[in-house]
Amino acid sequence: MRRLLLSLAKALGLVVLVLLVGELVVTMWNRGALPGPNFYQEDAELGVRLIPGSAMRLAYLGVEPASEVRINSEGYRGGEFPSPAESDIVVIGDSLSFGLGVGDDEVFAVKLEGLLDDGSHVINYGVPSYGMHEQTLVLKEVLTKRSPKHVIYAISVGRFMGVEPSPLRGEIVADNGWLIPFENEIVQVPFRLPGPVLRWSQLVSIFRQNFRGFEREEMARSIITIRMKHLMSNVERARQERQKMKETGWLVLQAPDGSPRSWSILTPQLRVLKKALGGRAIPVSILILPQDVQLSAAVWAKYGLSPQDTEPLQVLVEDLVATGEALGFSIIDPTSALQMISPGATLPRDWHFSVAGHRVIAEVLQEHLQLGALEAPSPSAGIETLHP
Repeated sequence: MRRLLLSLAKALGLVVLVLLVGELVVTMWNRGALPGPNFYQEDAELGVRLIPGSAMRLAYLGVEPASEVRINSEGYRGGEFPSPAESDIVVIGDSLSFGLGVGDDEVFAVKLEGLLDDGSHVINYGVPSYGMHEQTLVLKEVLTKRSPKHVIYAISVGRFMGVEPSPLRGEIVADNGWLIPFENEIVQVPFRLPGPVLRWSQLVSIFRQNFRGFEREEMARSIITIRMKHLMSNVERARQERQKMKETGWLVLQAPDGSPRSWSILTPQLRVLKKALGGRAIPVSILILPQDVQLSAAVWAKYGLSPQDTEPLQVLVEDLVATGEALGFSIIDPTSALQMISPGATLPRDWHFSVAGHRVIAEVLQEHLQLGALEAPSPSAGIETLHP
């Protein structure tokens, strides 16, 4: 019996040694970088939040060089936020605003603050995976602490305009820092180890990836295909709505030339956003962040897909602009500026913006703010009351 226990102990020790050596080798090979964010924790209201005070080296989807990511004590990206001031400009958004794939100092919020010469602080409240439901809740929370002179509210065309935005809670959960689909055992590690082991282990990261059942490239390709399918479906709905209004002559929303615009699919969420302001006269600019395939036909190649005509998506953007303006928001659309540097405006493996893309967005935002957009526009007279 003693011999058996000794043999088992030696075998267990050998396994542990092999794992430790493997962990060391993979960590050195990856230079301490992980391929995906590992800084999530559960939250009762928002579903997930970022772990305050965490930091990591992130080679997002294998993109090199790895970027340094710090989460401050408030649970948002970058260094500690300054004390509230009347000069604050607040950015609300998802992973495109957070800046997955680029460094802390390369996101457009930081670049914008550097471009402005009026002493404004641009504070980035972007969180990967958040939708409009979570973004608006974050804004409400921010407004209990700050009274910013301007809010930039980012809307990701590909994520938000293909399907009706819904709360994340019940759809995704945080598991030891990693974000996973709710109750999807395939991507969870089916055994318990101390949290830091699961969060930081390179071998566990590889385990998670392999048990997803598909390669990262296949996942990105699948997501783009599904997004385009949903977006084109909504394009057809919008066209039918426009035709209906044209036939009846009941033109609630119009383009400058008098042609009809349909209410955006995001109208309910935009109304909730307006309500979240609590009647305060805080200017809000809707920042339209395009899907990468809208920027250049060459972008399709990185997904291994044949180019599709994305011009029809402009119908959804036009409706969003008309609806946003009707509700009293100003609109910022950097698409044309991003097209000028595409396909280099986004990362080589997915749709997040590159360093160059963030710089262009910051320049467009600077121009928008310096042209007098710091005054809240008035809603189009009577329009809001006409929509049921």
